[in-house]
Amino acid sequence: MQRLVTGKYNKRPLPASGEQSGFTLIELMVVLLVVGILLSAVSLSFRSSDQALTRQQANQIQALFLYAQDQATFTQRTQLVVADDQGLKLYHWRQGEWQADARVKAVSWPATFKVRWQQASPSVERDGLLANGWWILPQGEAQAGEIVWQQGQSSATEGVVWDTDLVFNQLSESSR
Repeated sequence: MQRLVTGKYNKRPLPASGEQSGFTLIELMVVLLVVGILLSAVSLSFRSSDQALTRQQANQIQALFLYAQDQATFTQRTQLVVADDQGLKLYHWRQGEWQADARVKAVSWPATFKVRWQQASPSVERDGLLANGWWILPQGEAQAGEIVWQQGQSSATEGVVWDTDLVFNQLSESSR
């Protein structure tokens, strides 16, 4: 035979063993609060990770162009930064032909990026190389341009733009 006991604040009978059937409203609210806090922390961490990847990509692009500018000035030879579906590569004119600069690691596009680029002037054929890129002259002057990208399924556009003096600005969807 099961004996029922009523609590001081509870007018319904409880099983004698003190077991409850189900969760109280307070317990459910606490669980939902904890889950909400965890989800917001995860979402913030993903957002900062995307921002860090964008900042890193912009810094790599800028570093490659500034290195090319230094090399053009130092060697008094035109450098060429070429864009393709894989990323950016640096070329220099040596022994009658354009050669990839083996001292410089190419800037690769992250797999999650959809990248497009734009030059101030259209691509030209020069010395056997289709110049789908930007010239950096021995005086340190460069062709202006921009490289923009979207990450994954995001509609937000990020990127970098520079002028002929290689002054860089970072682009975002709000500044475009």
